[in-house]
Amino acid sequence: MDNLGDKKLKYNELLQREIKSKLYLDNQNIDIEIIEKKYIPAYLKITKELSKMLNDIKIYTPEDALEGFKI
Repeated sequence: MDNLGDKKLKYNELLQREIKSKLYLDNQNIDIEIIEKKYIPAYLKITKELSKMLNDIKIYTPEDALEGFKI
């Protein structure tokens, strides 16, 4: 796979992690203090990395960014 293909694959993997994290953060059974201290910073790190990856990929559609690249 070429470099761009590798970047898209890594983006898709991280996007799946972001989606799972979002579902976890929406769980009403978890103490909000734990979420704020531990999970929000990790979630923000993931979203920042996704943004950097899209900047590296350069050409993408809104669907690619939200749903992942079709590989």
